[in-house]
This record gives sequence, C-alpha cells and structure tokens, in this order.
Amino acid sequence: MSAGKSFTSMAEYQVSSPAALSMMFSRKEKCCFQLFLILVLVGIFTISVCLELVIRLSPDIFQKPQVSQQAPQTAASQQSNQSNNQNAVLGSNTIDYDCQDTGGKRTFPNLGYAFKGYNILKGFPLAVGPDPGFTYPIFRPDYSKGSQTADCRNIIPLGLDITRDVSCVTSFSSQIVQTQYEVTKAISVSTTAEARLWSFSFSASAGYKEAVSTVSDEKVVLIYSTANCNYYISKLKKTKPPPFDPEFLKWVTHLNKTNVIASEQEKAKYFDFFEYYGTHYLHTVTFGASDIHEYKMSTVNYTSMREMGVDIAATASLSSQFIRVQTGFNLVESKKSVANQFLSTVQERTITKGAPPPAAGDDRTWASIVQETPIPTQYVLGSLEDLFTREYMESLGVMYDEIKTKITAYKGEYCQFLREKGLLDNCIDSVNVIILEGTEIFGAVKEKTSSWRDCHDSCQEDKSCVAMDFCKDCLRSDKKYQKCQMYTEDGYNEAESHTAMETTIWLSKIKRQLVLYNTAVIGSERLSYESNYSKSIQDCVQRCLDDEYCVIITYCNCTDKIRNCKLYTQDGIFRLKAEDGSQTHFLSNKINSVYDIYTTSKPQNLTGPN
Repeated sequence: MSAGKSFTSMAEYQVSSPAALSMMFSRKEKCCFQLFLILVLVGIFTISVCLELVIRLSPDIFQKPQVSQQAPQTAASQQSNQSNNQNAVLGSNTIDYDCQDTGGKRTFPNLGYAFKGYNILKGFPLAVGPDPGFTYPIFRPDYSKGSQTADCRNIIPLGLDITRDVSCVTSFSSQIVQTQYEVTKAISVSTTAEARLWSFSFSASAGYKEAVSTVSDEKVVLIYSTANCNYYISKLKKTKPPPFDPEFLKWVTHLNKTNVIASEQEKAKYFDFFEYYGTHYLHTVTFGASDIHEYKMSTVNYTSMREMGVDIAATASLSSQFIRVQTGFNLVESKKSVANQFLSTVQERTITKGAPPPAAGDDRTWASIVQETPIPTQYVLGSLEDLFTREYMESLGVMYDEIKTKITAYKGEYCQFLREKGLLDNCIDSVNVIILEGTEIFGAVKEKTSSWRDCHDSCQEDKSCVAMDFCKDCLRSDKKYQKCQMYTEDGYNEAESHTAMETTIWLSKIKRQLVLYNTAVIGSERLSYESNYSKSIQDCVQRCLDDEYCVIITYCNCTDKIRNCKLYTQDGIFRLKAEDGSQTHFLSNKINSVYDIYTTSKPQNLTGPN
C-alpha cells in the first residue's frame, strides 16, 4: 500500500468511524473529551427545566391572543370597574383611571358646612358639641359642573377651591383668659372675619355668657389649652361662586318685594332673615379636629403660682399632654409631678371637636382618624350683605343694591332685637378700642389702686379718660402692682415699650386726637401710592383722614428722613416705642378735615412743646 493511498484511507476512516477517531488519541485526551460531552448534556437538561418552570408560572406569555366571546361591557359595569381600579391605586403614584370621569370618586366628608350661613351673635366655637352659630344653607353643592383634586381622588363642587392640609400638632398651646376682651380674643383664634367683628360678637350664646360670667368677678381665671389636627381647607370662589340654595333664593325674592317701603313689617322680615341665615357666610373653612382642655383656676392660686415663678400657660400645656397620654405612656417623673400639682388646683373640662386624638398616639395616627369625620375647626367669615352684589346676583333680577343697604342698616338693629328678647345684655360696640401689649404711656396721669376690671370701668365712665395703663403681669413686689393709670387727650403724654404693661386706648372717646410725643408705632404701615413725605403735620393728618381705614399716624419733623409721614390702620399697630422727634396721633372718627381739629376748640399743639 502506497503512502498516498494510506493517507486517503485513513481520512475516510476518521470521518466514517468515531471508534477509529478514538484510537488516534491518547488516553488523557479521551478523558477530556468525555467530560466535555457530559457538561453539554447537563447544560441542555438545565435549560429545559428552566423553560418548563417559566411556562408553568407565566402561561400568558406563551399563549396567543384570543378573541373575546363576551358581550360588550355596559356603562354601569365600566363605571364599576373604574371604581375598583380607583380603590386599587389610591396608595400608588400612578393613577390608571380616566381622570376626566368623576364616577366613583369620593366627596370631601362634612363639606356641607361650607355652604351654610353663620350667626356671629349666637355662635361659640368653644361650645361642647356643634357650634350654635351655623345656620341654614346659603349655597347649594353642584357636582355636575365641578372639578376634582389634582390627584383625581376627590370631586369638588362648583364654586369651591379645596386643598388638602393634612397636618396635626399633638402638643398644646395655652391662652390665659381674665377679661371679656380676652374671651373674645380666645374665640377669635377659631373665628375671624374679612371685616372687623363686632365687640359684642358671640354674646348671645350660652357658652360665651358662661365664660364671661366666670371671669367677670375676678375670682376665677380661665385657661384654654388647644391641639389641632387639619385635614382640608375649603375656600369660596368669589369670581365663580356656588349656586344659591333654592330656599335662599325664595328669601331674596321675598326681601325684594318688601323693599319698596320701609316699615316695621319690613324690619321684622329682615330680622327673620338674620335668624334663618345668620349675619355672615363662610368664606374659608378649615376641616379637621381639635382637642381643647378648659381649666378654671382661682385668682388666689393663679397669683400665688405666678409669684413663685411658674409659667402658667406652659404648665397648662404640659398638663393637657399628661391627661392625654397617662393611659398610654408615662411622662418623666419631674414633669408628672408638675402636671399633678397643677391639676390639683384647677377644675378641668375636655372639649373635643371631631375625632379625639388617640392616647399616646402620634401625629400620623390622629391624622388617619380625622380624615373620616372632619368638622369645621377654624373659619373666616364674610358679611352677608357682601353677597348682594353684581358678581353674585346680577342674573336674579332683584334690587340687590337696595337690599344690601337694608341688610347693613338692620344688622345694627338686630342686636337690639335679640337684647329685647333677653338673649344678650348690651349692644355697646366697643370695637374702637385698641389694646397694646408691651406698651406704657406716661405723662399727665390720674392714678389709683384697683384691679384691671375696676380700672377699665373707671376709664370708660370718666368722660375725659381716653386711655389707660395697667400692669397685668406685675407681682406684689412691683411698684406698679394694681396701679391704674388713666390719661386724657389734652395732656402732654409720651409712650415707650414696657414688657409687663398693657395700654388700652378708646378711639371712640377721642374728640379730636390723642398725641403722644417722642413716640413711634411698631406695626404694619398702611401702603400708599403717594409719597410718604409730608411738608407739615397738618398735611400728614389730612392724608390719614382721606384714607378710609387710617386712624393713626406717626410724623417726624426731620429733614434726614425720606418717609416722615406713616399711616396705620387700627389692626396695623402692634405696640409703641420711644423715638426722639417723632409724634404719634390717634385720630377721632368724628372729624373729616384737619380744620375740624382746630375750629371746634382751642387748637392743640401740633409740633410738640417748645
């Protein structure tokens, strides 16, 4: 056999016979090849097992789409599915239903309060139970043309803007109440108005009468400790308000018919209208819950604890926290001792508005409970007559301007109507009173020893007295303890800051002006489009008289100031401070021109003493 033939035969053998191939390798090479074959077989088996598991766990991936044999869904079933979808994704970041469809979305709980009226004379936000000030609906909820929240969870009726405000503060803040003014001030934390409230607001309510009666004899001090939890805030849209309630429209038509001739019968109709719908409407309402603790402490104990250096308000807040958590976890022993000592000297009453906070619960726990049944805890009121304008009633075909005039006039007499029915004691509007904490007047003074109540009453009864100072926080060791200081508008007076003092100024008793020399205002200055520079004090006074809301000016006869004339409203003054060269004028509401100040009697010194 030749070499070439042998090579060819060997190649053919290699191709046709694995056995022959095996003979060509050494024993070591044969072992490696067998290991390789085993690994290949194991890999194939592993892949097949994995594919089987995937097919069993996710069969839909490998199934072909099938044509549905079911009948088309009805609108009702689609809405039901949409509602189920909504409930499934409330906690997720993705909303997978049609945001334009309001079907299945929730309304805000207890929103009906936002459509009601409010009687400012009969209301009392600190009442045990519902606030008696809420009346019948003025507006009607209309969801057919409303909107929805940005996250599509809730629908909003036409004419309202609603914002979630989920915020809870389980710590307490406390207010000390010793006078009728402070009772009203404590209530004003919950209830404010776009316009100024009457000083006799809330005075026809049983709760207000009880609180005023408690502090009036000066034997008892009231302390209110409050913790709040908010859920959402509702605001009325003035440019696109909600539709009026049908019953309210009937009353408007009725008032329009009786508006032709003024008579006692017409007045009675307006009083009935106030009884039914109140004196105000709800402009802004905060819904949530409040936990309020009312403490009654004798004046003797109050004075004694203060003289020992005890912070009464802080101790009351601590004690309220202790009452809440004593069933959950314990305070440190030192704080527990302070709370127990305080509680042993007071009478305590708990006033719960909405869902109560859980014992030892945190802010989140309370917030989750409040969302189910929130109630109004704070509200901003608008005057009822403000609804009788073109924006609200142009399409009704009524004489809304004339009705508005009548409402404004009769609201002032409505208080007398309630007084004659024995529901309140007086209708003296002392709203033109400015109370400045941290301020003291000094100069021409009548001084006497008395309590704050006696000092207040003495100045009110004295025709010449227009202002008073009293140190409510002074201790027995202080020189001004129970010192009543009264001032007239004719004397030379100055003022300065004094932490412990409180100044009361009766604007309604000022005949022309009360001038405080070397004194400036700390407050919010009235904005003016005119220059704040005046060439004389007379010019500055006249600017204030020309401004509808200005009652106070600060003038400096100095050349180094660009703004030497500053105007302030009654609400814009916080306190007074000493300032050389400046003078502050409190102007009477009885004058219209600067000349009225000098022509009615001997002119006052407008530039200060020589």
